[in-house]
Amino acid sequence: MGGQLSKVECAVSLDGEFAQLQQVLFDLADHGRKRSYAEWLTQQGDPRGAFLNAVLDDWDAGQETLADGEIAPVWQDVCGVTLLQKLRAGKLDDLAAGCWQRSAITDG
Repeated sequence: MGGQLSKVECAVSLDGEFAQLQQVLFDLADHGRKRSYAEWLTQQGDPRGAFLNAVLDDWDAGQETLADGEIAPVWQDVCGVTLLQKLRAGKLDDLAAGCWQRSAITDG
């Protein structure tokens, strides 16, 4: 690897953010974790917090979310925003929710 940063390390820009993002990555299907991370970002004055909350609100409302060109694509990929956008655009959200529920049942 020779000193290359991981995608997660590239997505982090604030002190203490790596630990916050790890909680999201533990279970990308857990939107509560994403909302906690968004709240933490907002408390830090980071606009990604409001963006992430808007993405989750759109998801909950069944609406398609547009990417934000001001937000680094690597961060959108790592925290699951890109995945949610692709799932919704492909109309796969019901299928994905079912898979995540089954995974939680079998893993828990």
